[in-house]
Amino acid sequence: MGLTDAFFGDDEFRVELDCQQRLIRIVGELDCATTPVFDNASAKLYSTGPGLVWLDFEKVTFCGAAGLGSVVRIHNRQRAAGERLSLTDIPPFVERVFRAGGLESLLLLSGSKARRIAVS
Repeated sequence: MGLTDAFFGDDEFRVELDCQQRLIRIVGELDCATTPVFDNASAKLYSTGPGLVWLDFEKVTFCGAAGLGSVVRIHNRQRAAGERLSLTDIPPFVERVFRAGGLESLLLLSGSKARRIAVS
C-alpha cells in the first residue's frame, strides 16, 4: 500500500484509503455498527474518479450481513460505471460468509498467492 490518504473510524474499527492505488483497507469487524463508516470511506474514494477499486480484507476480524451489503453496493456502483471491484487477502472465514450469503456468483477465484478474489 502506498501512502494512506485518509483514515476513518477509531481504535476498534477503521478504514484506510489509498486513493492513488484505489485501495480500501478494512481493519476490524465489518458489521451493522461499522458499515456506515465503511460506506462513507468508500464514497470518499469515488470522489477521486473512476477506476478499479481494491478492497483489502486481510485485517477483517468479522464480516456480517451488513458488511456483505456494503460490498454489494460498491460492486453495483462499480458495475454501473463500467468498472471492476477486486477483493484481496480474504480470510477463509470471510470467503465462507460470502458463499453462505449466496454471493458465490459474484466471486471469481483466482490462483494468486495473495488469495485475490475478483468481483466481476
